[in-house]
Amino acid sequence: MTVSADYRCAACQGARAAFFGGREGYRYVECLQCGSLQLDPLPTAAFLAQQYAEVYSQACHCDNDPVLRDRIARPYYDAIIDGLEAQGGGGRVLDYGAGWGGMMQRLLDRGHRAEGVEPSDEMFAHCQSRGLHVLHGDIYHPELAGPFDGIVMSAVFEHLVGHEAWLARAASLLRPGGVFVSMQPTAPFGRFFGTALRLGIRGITLPKLHQTFCPPWHTVLFSLRGMDTIMARHGFQPLDVHRGPQALGPGLTGIAQRTLDTTNRAGWALLGKHWPGTICHIFVYQKA
Repeated sequence: MTVSADYRCAACQGARAAFFGGREGYRYVECLQCGSLQLDPLPTAAFLAQQYAEVYSQACHCDNDPVLRDRIARPYYDAIIDGLEAQGGGGRVLDYGAGWGGMMQRLLDRGHRAEGVEPSDEMFAHCQSRGLHVLHGDIYHPELAGPFDGIVMSAVFEHLVGHEAWLARAASLLRPGGVFVSMQPTAPFGRFFGTALRLGIRGITLPKLHQTFCPPWHTVLFSLRGMDTIMARHGFQPLDVHRGPQALGPGLTGIAQRTLDTTNRAGWALLGKHWPGTICHIFVYQKA
């Protein structure tokens, strides 16, 4: 399959890519310059905004039980906040893509002044019911004003489109020296297992890989190089990158997750951030 004529890698802005695989009527392509994987063509911002507002909370991409989500995702939230605090990014913090409000509550519990933005109608209403300070919409909301000491995102950056404008706006909301922390699934995991499980045959439908390949929600799986590249264009310098913690659910899923967690701990010790079994990385950047 050929790549769209107007394709540009969201990460490095390269124009050369190869078909990687299809799923649910969408196709992912691999940048031949930085190795990032992205939907081709990318969905429009208007289409995604409507989908998030109306159906995302019940689309089974994110847990639709707020209590279950808070419990399962708490290791994510604490690891993200640890990365923020380690670099002095505490204080007034924006949780972008607040979901059911779990990370905002953890930020408050740990002494931060947490504010959030959430596009889903149902998730926004739930955050309001918890008494959380959340705006309904996206990063361009007219009432969203800086400066923030930190911006945090839990499995949200891979959902974005219009990355250049989004990052320009995010940078404008952060104070000089402010900290940006994002936990997100990355290209190495998707590429390794997406290739191995299909025996290298790209015409076979991509496996979901625990929501890794999940169109239209996951628009771009950035490579580590690609992530540093796009952030540098907007004045962010890398401070650290961590292995994202593994969610530990109940039953057979939980057993598989614990097995993967043990394997990834060993793999990370050997290869660090380049270990391909790492589903998510936690990136920490600082605004110049």
